[in-house]
Amino acid sequence: MITKRDFQKEFEILLENSPLGVVLTTPNNEFLYVNHTFREMVGYSDEDFSTLTIENITHPDSIEVSIDAINRVFAGEGPINIRKRYLHKDGSVIDANTRIAGVFDDEENPLYQCTNIENITSKLKADRELKYSATHDALTGLINRREFEQRASQLLQTSLEDDFVHTLLFMDLDQFKVVNDTGGHTAGDELL
Repeated sequence: MITKRDFQKEFEILLENSPLGVVLTTPNNEFLYVNHTFREMVGYSDEDFSTLTIENITHPDSIEVSIDAINRVFAGEGPINIRKRYLHKDGSVIDANTRIAGVFDDEENPLYQCTNIENITSKLKADRELKYSATHDALTGLINRREFEQRASQLLQTSLEDDFVHTLLFMDLDQFKVVNDTGGHTAGDELL
C-alpha cells in the first residue's frame, strides 16, 4: 500500500537538521526562518529572531560586505559567496562562509534571500595555531630559525628591490647557559 508523503514536513525536517545554518530573510533583512543549526551557532532563540535583523547579528567588520552582497543578489547577480563574521549572543565572534541567494516572484521582484552559513571558526583557529607552532619556538614563543631566515630573506629582497635600508642586530649572550642552569628556564626566558 502506497502512503501519501508529507513533503512539506519532510522539507522542514531536512532544513532543521541541515549541518549548515539556513536562514530566510525579507528584503528588509528581517528574519522569516532560522534553522536549528544557525540558532545554535549564534546563541539566539526563535523568539529572539522575531526582533532581530541581519545587522544585529553581523560583526561590524562584516556589515559593509554583507549589505553589498545582499544588494548584488537582489540586483540579480545570482548567488554570492562571502566570508562573514557573526556575533554570538554572548559577544563572541563566529567566522563563516556564507552563500546568499535571492528568491524572486514571476515579475522578478525580490521576495526573500536564502542564506547558507558554514561555521569555520574552529577551522580558522586550528589553522592559526598550526601556523604559529610551525614558525615559533614552543618554549620561548620567539620565532624559530626557519621563520627568522625567511623574514631576513624577505627583508633583504625588499632592500634590493626598493632601496630600503634594514638593520640586523646580532647579540651573543656569553654564559647564557649559566643563567638557565642557575636561575631556571623562566629566568632565561625573562632575560631573552
